[in-house]
Amino acid sequence: MSKEKSSINRCIYKLSITASAILIFLLLVSCGEPDENLHLTVTDPRSGTVYQQLEVEPETVFVLRYHHSVSGSIVKGSFLITNNKEIEPLTTEYASFGPGLPLDSWESYKIEDGLITVYHEEKPREVIRLWVSSYTEETLIVNEREIPLYKPEISHLLLEIRVVPKE
Repeated sequence: MSKEKSSINRCIYKLSITASAILIFLLLVSCGEPDENLHLTVTDPRSGTVYQQLEVEPETVFVLRYHHSVSGSIVKGSFLITNNKEIEPLTTEYASFGPGLPLDSWESYKIEDGLITVYHEEKPREVIRLWVSSYTEETLIVNEREIPLYKPEISHLLLEIRVVPKE
């Protein structure tokens, strides 16, 4: 084989190796976990007003805390943001029974240090709806940041909490 043909073959070989490496790299990058930024939003479903928009990641756990309207005790519900942009109920924690609080024979629970913790086995959901009031003081806790949802301008209002892609 001539030197010229040999040189051309080496160039073609090097180009094909380089192209293969680039294609493999692009394939690996595209198959990796998406680095999608998400927002946990609190909105008025009737007017569309957005009251809170917090940057979160999948697998973030957040808490809704409020005073029970009958017993006056603190109730905490914890929720997981799933990889599918849904909200999965994890636990409800409270110190005294009251109307609307969960504790059924089919649910797992523990009673420890005066607190009842119920472990939920519910499917994830797209939205949480709740009424807020300055009497019950609903508070959203995300990444150790406490956000009161019961401000006077939105007291006695239905709110929705959902996970949306960051725009």
